[in-house]
Amino acid sequence: MARKRRKQQKTKEKKKPGVSGERFRKSPAFKNSRRAASEFGRASQCAVLIRRELAQLLELPRENELHLKLSQCIGRLSRKKQLPGEASAGLNDWPWEQMEDFQFNEEASLGNLAYGKPAVSFTRATGEINITWPRFELKSKFDKYKSATHGRIIAGAAAIDFDKKKAVSDYTATDHLPIIRPVEDDRPEVVVNLSLKLPTPVLHPLFIVLGFTCYKLDSNQFYKLDNRRYKALALISVQPAPPPARKVKPPTATKPTTKAVKKKKDR
Repeated sequence: MARKRRKQQKTKEKKKPGVSGERFRKSPAFKNSRRAASEFGRASQCAVLIRRELAQLLELPRENELHLKLSQCIGRLSRKKQLPGEASAGLNDWPWEQMEDFQFNEEASLGNLAYGKPAVSFTRATGEINITWPRFELKSKFDKYKSATHGRIIAGAAAIDFDKKKAVSDYTATDHLPIIRPVEDDRPEVVVNLSLKLPTPVLHPLFIVLGFTCYKLDSNQFYKLDNRRYKALALISVQPAPPPARKVKPPTATKPTTKAVKKKKDR
């Protein structure tokens, strides 16, 4: 007896959940969502440039967390309300100076590791940057970190053109400074002087960072220690882009206006 073939059931096409891309781009209901997505995209783009030029000094393994933290901080700058009738500002014209004192590592900061505050001097015409720490002294927090024998202070500067996605930078560091743990509280004073140089003219937002890393001396070789609690990197100075120079047109000589006199025709 022949078997009856089962009728093939027509499978209904499953509709994809969510909103189509065309509706998201054109519908007025998603106006605020489009604005938020645009702000996040620009903030993420700027965070990549800052992380690529400056965060490499600290070599933090958690790049995703740092990128998210930078994007959130930069996103607040993009929400600056503009006055009515004011032209939209480019990425270089954002108030970048509000990012000063930004800590790249949440578990450690320069204020928690050392006393005092460094002084920064910058000349935009020459591109020279000088960082001075008159009295660099580590806090007693390092007395518990026995494996660290030396430390280095690192500095970096980058002038970033966010509109064209370009940057120029320079880096420097001190020698391996010994971490002294005296019995008494008479630690020797250490004066730190660091200098950086950028190509002129410096016409874009300038970011200057200062950090500290620990090392262990073993068999006349220095090994970098990866303890995040003793690695710090912070933006100690942020200079916004200078205002664009106004172009003044030279005065043009006015030509005398003469009316043509029509000759009368002879009758």
